[in-house]
Amino acid sequence: EKSIFWLKELGRCLNTADYIKHISIGGHYPTLQSESVMEKLHIDSVAVGEGDITIVELVNKVYRDEPWYDTLGILARMDDGPIKINPRRMKNQSNLSLLFLLTHIILLASMDFKIPLNY
Repeated sequence: EKSIFWLKELGRCLNTADYIKHISIGGHYPTLQSESVMEKLHIDSVAVGEGDITIVELVNKVYRDEPWYDTLGILARMDDGPIKINPRRMKNQSNLSLLFLLTHIILLASMDFKIPLNY
């Protein structure tokens, strides 16, 4: 909760700079307290949940000066003030399937090797 003070000050300072287009944060606390964070901080968006794909899409949209308010997995502060809550992004099932497969390959491979208990 103490870090909110520093984030609030950082957001206020960065929002006054001419070169800043967009301020977004993510992580465990912002995900769990996203609406509260948006109300307390001078930021444009909060990435909620797994933000790997979300943040890349958001950066690309902001960089290209494209509309970013509908990006999945964020809460967005609209130009006129209200906060828009977008649906969360679904986890990438192909990555999860690959992780599942690799875990089982490693497990099966380790069963083929007899590890001596003493050297």
